[in-house]
Amino acid sequence: MTTDVQGPERLATIKLIEATNPILRKRARDVGQSARPAAVIAAMREVLAAHQGAGLAAPQIGVDWRVFILADDQQPFVNPVIAERSAETDVQDEGCLSLPGIIVAVRRNLSVTVQAKGRRVQLRGMAARIAQHEIDHLDGVLITDRGVLLPDSGDAPRPEQQEKTI
Repeated sequence: MTTDVQGPERLATIKLIEATNPILRKRARDVGQSARPAAVIAAMREVLAAHQGAGLAAPQIGVDWRVFILADDQQPFVNPVIAERSAETDVQDEGCLSLPGIIVAVRRNLSVTVQAKGRRVQLRGMAARIAQHEIDHLDGVLITDRGVLLPDSGDAPRPEQQEKTI
């Protein structure tokens, strides 16, 4: 899906970047003091809404900046770092707009404090999980890199029981 961005900095047509694009595998650059990320953030909001996502990082639209947004938070996170993490973690299934159709079990901290330009926010639960996911994007890390193996429940068919498709 593409989104046309309006505004003074006029980005061209914006597309959601998929996992094969190398921008998703490198650490994004800090947003400089003189940068004006408003048009990028507006484009990110449009793409996030169009795909009904929970969060989006700038590299996911091809922008090499350390910026992410959450669907439930109007203020963007510019140059974010995780300042504090809870010791408690859990494993939950995660999907990613850049990896359509892929679900991976990922271990995350239950609570994090994110320090970003102009704000310091403590996040818990799903918001903490999403922020960690988006910061991973800013560091060139995908959910497939973080996947954990879960104990075998005995419910999954063994290879010899699965049908073979040719």
